[in-house]
Amino acid sequence: ALDALSDRELELFRLTGKGLSTPAIAEAMELSESSIHAYRLQIKRKLALHELSDLVRHAIEWEQRQH
Repeated sequence: ALDALSDRELELFRLTGKGLSTPAIAEAMELSESSIHAYRLQIKRKLALHELSDLVRHAIEWEQRQH
């Protein structure tokens, strides 16, 4: 399902999985926090996730499997 994500969305997903906060992700990606929220909405839609907590859990689990 992650194949549906753009490079930017995948980067945000990866940083979320590393436990970074919204402000930290915004700084790392050189975007505004509102842009981060918009990207999260797109990711949730593409991955059929309903809540932010679902996205965070999914991202953390994915990140852990990468190591």
